[in-house]
Amino acid sequence: MCGRAYETYTDEELAVQYLNGRPPDLDWMRRNFNMAPTQKSPVVVVRHGEPAVERFRWGLIPFWAKSIKAAAK
Repeated sequence: MCGRAYETYTDEELAVQYLNGRPPDLDWMRRNFNMAPTQKSPVVVVRHGEPAVERFRWGLIPFWAKSIKAAAK
């Protein structure tokens, strides 16, 4: 997870594939064709038995890093 990635799915694709057909409330989500480490990324998680989309930080923090800022270097 230390490299670049991309996000090209639509709200409809997420709803059909992961959210049991329910449309997600994702006003904050935009397509990103060059997602870099430390940026926020939408991730499908299960909370209380229901799938949901939340934002998580993309990237790897090695065990030897003393802080998140140092890991980004």
